[in-house]
Amino acid sequence: LEMLEELDLSFNWLSSTIPAEYGNMISLTSLSLQSNYNDNNGYFTWGIKDKLPPELGELKNLQHLNLSNNYLTGTLITEIGQLYQLQTMDLQNNLL
Repeated sequence: LEMLEELDLSFNWLSSTIPAEYGNMISLTSLSLQSNYNDNNGYFTWGIKDKLPPELGELKNLQHLNLSNNYLTGTLITEIGQLYQLQTMDLQNNLL
């Protein structure tokens, strides 16, 4: 998947962490994993969760990152600062 430029898996009820292997998609310019949660009576039962993998810093061509409306936790990784092409980043409605 090194030549893949856009990946949008939004609104799919994914329930896992962001795989470190995403860092291998070096041509990626847009990554959207937004709104993969399922709110069941006030409790998140699905969603992209846990911390952001530092391998996201390898996506040197990334311009747009949308991870909003998930269950991400922790602090923002310093490797985000290596994404010099990044124009938009949406992390709202997480637990960061």
